[in-house]
Amino acid sequence: MRLLNIRTLQLEEFFEQDVPRYCILSHRWQGKEITYKEFRKGLRTDSPSYKKIVDFCSFVQGQQQDSISSDEDEDEDEDGQFIVDWVWIDTCCIDKRSSAELSEAINSMYAWYKNSECCIVYLVDVTSETGEIDFYAELSASAWFRRGWTLQELLAPYNVVFCNAHWNVIGAISRRGSASPWGKKPIPELSVEISKITGVPDTYLLTERFEPNSVSVAKRMSWAARRRTSRVEDEAYCLLGIFDINMPLIYGEGRRAFLRLQEEIIKRSADQSIFAWSISGEDSFCSGILAGSPRFFGRSGDVETTALGLPYAITNRGLQLRATSWKIPESESDLPTASDAANGSPASTGLYLLELNCGRRTSDDENRSSGAGLPSIIAIGGHVGPEPYQFWRVHLKDLDRLIATVCATNSREQPLERTFHIDTPCDLRPSGAKSPALASKIYWGLISLGYGWT
Repeated sequence: MRLLNIRTLQLEEFFEQDVPRYCILSHRWQGKEITYKEFRKGLRTDSPSYKKIVDFCSFVQGQQQDSISSDEDEDEDEDGQFIVDWVWIDTCCIDKRSSAELSEAINSMYAWYKNSECCIVYLVDVTSETGEIDFYAELSASAWFRRGWTLQELLAPYNVVFCNAHWNVIGAISRRGSASPWGKKPIPELSVEISKITGVPDTYLLTERFEPNSVSVAKRMSWAARRRTSRVEDEAYCLLGIFDINMPLIYGEGRRAFLRLQEEIIKRSADQSIFAWSISGEDSFCSGILAGSPRFFGRSGDVETTALGLPYAITNRGLQLRATSWKIPESESDLPTASDAANGSPASTGLYLLELNCGRRTSDDENRSSGAGLPSIIAIGGHVGPEPYQFWRVHLKDLDRLIATVCATNSREQPLERTFHIDTPCDLRPSGAKSPALASKIYWGLISLGYGWT
């Protein structure tokens, strides 16, 4: 880990056992930020990026000096708990010319933020002070809350101090029980406001240590749903620490990065809420079982894991999943039957509803310590062909109605545990294919219901 001395502005590399106490900067990149090479050579010292580094070091020094002057008897200062000489900044402390170093840094970044004494969030687009009329509106509009990388920078550290564009402290989130990491006069606590802005419940912001695996996969994904990254691969890479995953970085793989992240999560977790995503639309369509982006979890913030489900795994036929399911009768699904095969249409195996080991909390569940009131149910469909009983995720525009009809009516078959092989890629194709050439490439079992085929 490479750190910057706040007094000498010299960089020095440390290994795990020798890393000193340090503060860490969270900020939004603007324009061409200074690089490690430029900083080492003393280039661009008149740039805003270089000034930001100097101002950050001065801020850390000033906060510590004020603390020592005003709280001379504080044991924390005497013990050196918050006396730091080092800081970490992602612009000048990573040599991005080395792909190996960049990969190591991104895989380690959550831990680096977690192990810092304090994370300083610099909001360059916030100029007002706490208590001013426009403060909350300006804070809510800050681009920092819409960036993918800043989610882990909010959740991982023990203390988070927010500064406006003038490096004036405007608030903090502290897991130590005090909103001031340096023992000075308490700083305004912003956990409630930050929770409203980000959708992250304040209980996770104030807990002594945020433990990622204590939160359902779908809920964690929902926190990233409205955030954006400059590169599409970073939609996945910025979430590695939040899901306690390490994996190689392959810039250029595009959306495959997010699929790889989900595959890694599946290897380590039995939480089926990873499948509890949805896309709203006027038409029905089909896809693989895995989501194509964190944005697909935008409506999954209330999904909780209810129990440990049966093991499932990625195989050479997609996802192998055993789950409680209901089969929709052919009379209700309008899927082609075996007799339709004579006309060139593959016979369909039908439509199934699968119950996941997660559900949504309702108002009646607020006083319950765990679990959820409404189980998460997804639909899948498939056909009998070269790969028997191969299925795809089906997104129904009237899924709620179908669930209510099938699951609540005694005349339907009782739910059974079945094993399914479901395709994983998430290329989406809407319904409405009118070209015969295109229609011939689409399985008629899905077209008859208005589902597009990937």
